[in-house]
Parts: sequence; C-alpha cells; structure tokens
Amino acid sequence: MERAVILATDFIRTGNLPADLLERLGPGNQQGKDILRSTEREIIVRALSNHGGNRRLAAAELGISRRTLQYKLKEYGLLDDR
Repeated sequence: MERAVILATDFIRTGNLPADLLERLGPGNQQGKDILRSTEREIIVRALSNHGGNRRLAAAELGISRRTLQYKLKEYGLLDDR
C-alpha cells in the first residue's frame, strides 16, 4: 500500500497496486475493495498523526493535494467539528 500511495498522483488506482495484490483481489471483489478502503483510511490517519493533525503536511506526505485529503477525510468520516 505504501507503494500505491507513493505512485498515486491523486487517488490510489488499480494501476498503482502490485500485480500480486490484484490477482488476490480478483475482478469485482467487494471484500478486496473494502480492504483497500480500510487500508487507505489507515494510511491517512497515520499521516495525520505523524503531523499532529496538520492537513497540509499530511497531504504533502501522501503526495496528494490538500483538497483531495479533505475529500478523503469527508468520505471516511474523519472530519472534526470545526
């Protein structure tokens, strides 16, 4: 997953994933999609933790825009009530 985060320009896409992982997931595998979502969420939480909640620095670490990070935070229910 770290490789996927590094290679992704905005979102992690199947082209960013190693072939052996794709083979295990198979086409249309909902369980595989859930695993990817939970892994992406965990990576985002870890990046935010590494930077004391600073979204700009976390986005830079992940190689995504701050806006993309905001979108992902909303998608995963990670936004605080500011």
